[in-house]
Amino acid sequence: MTASKTVTATFSTTTSTSYTITASAGTGGAISPSGSVSVSSGSSKTFTITPSSGYKIADVKVDGSSVGALSSYTFSNVTANRTISASFTATASTVTVYEDAEDKTTQGWDIYDNDPSGATISNVYDRGRASRVIKLSGSGTKNGYRLRNSDSSSWGNTSQFVAEWSMKYSREYTIHLDVETSAGHRYLTYQPSLPSSSSTGEYVYYSLGSSSKDGKWHTYTRDLQADLSNKQPGVTILKVNGFIIRGSGKVDDIKLKNN
Repeated sequence: MTASKTVTATFSTTTSTSYTITASAGTGGAISPSGSVSVSSGSSKTFTITPSSGYKIADVKVDGSSVGALSSYTFSNVTANRTISASFTATASTVTVYEDAEDKTTQGWDIYDNDPSGATISNVYDRGRASRVIKLSGSGTKNGYRLRNSDSSSWGNTSQFVAEWSMKYSREYTIHLDVETSAGHRYLTYQPSLPSSSSTGEYVYYSLGSSSKDGKWHTYTRDLQADLSNKQPGVTILKVNGFIIRGSGKVDDIKLKNN
């Protein structure tokens, strides 16, 4: 080299292209993630489709074309805006009656908390309801009663997650639906009013309102999966094991349904 030389380099910034996948679900289920989802060019994204209790996946459409009743779908090597939508249909209604008291027995019931002692469970005729019912008598919410199968085993119901029951209470009570979930054991808990406790752990709380203890018969229907998902998103019920109640009053027609 016999003279000085100058080398000049120039650089340009690279821009990352991204695309949008729009995901939506109809009545009866959910898709996750949902809404407008940003995806980098050339990357992949998986969507999960989950039906609500009492529903099944009817169809999944990608960019307007059916790909079948899939529970998940993966977009690979995304190079354009895309869409995915899921539709659901109700399954045939089925009902399991765990207690209607018409057998005139208290089979399946036990007193799981008899302190103080003296609590009783009886099958009686209720004139106002014009049917037989289960009467729970004790020291208010200090005593606890539980309904399982007639052989005292847990229900282990893996397909019916909608609970229905009738009750006549004029005092405080606490009702638990005993469930196993993808995150462990949970109690779906129903009371006249909400406690100060949060619903992030084993107990998930809901209020049935002060009128639920007005001394009149009321029938309640609760979608247990919806109640759980509302307080703990992403947690799914695997099975329902029993009906637990604290407090003195009458109950009847305790059921699980699939929708």
